[in-house]
Amino acid sequence: MNLSESYIERIKVLSGVLNESIDSNKYHYQVRDIGGDVFYKKLKDDDCWHFTTELDFYKNSNKENLIYWEKPEPKEKDKVKQFEINQDLNYKKNPIETYKRYLENICPSDFKIEIVGDYIKVTKD
Repeated sequence: MNLSESYIERIKVLSGVLNESIDSNKYHYQVRDIGGDVFYKKLKDDDCWHFTTELDFYKNSNKENLIYWEKPEPKEKDKVKQFEINQDLNYKKNPIETYKRYLENICPSDFKIEIVGDYIKVTKD
């Protein structure tokens, strides 16, 4: 028995299949690995992604509406120098050297710390 196209469309509408396919074509879907899979969807014309469920993602995503996510490169962080603090260093006897060591340990590696006279000079390398 051959069914007419209009009859097939009415069956799809009544069963909800057509509604799902129409709704899924309005959205873009994406899965991101951020310490585990996180599922997103957005309206095709929208810029903002929203969370969605795993069930919604697998039910409505397909190769036409799936946007692949590339993990961004981690930003380079400032490196911190670690100087061993001389245990014999005595603050009462030599406070400037003590503060110099402290600054060397908390400043990023692209700063130069030096004692000039009776003060500490911090410059960018």
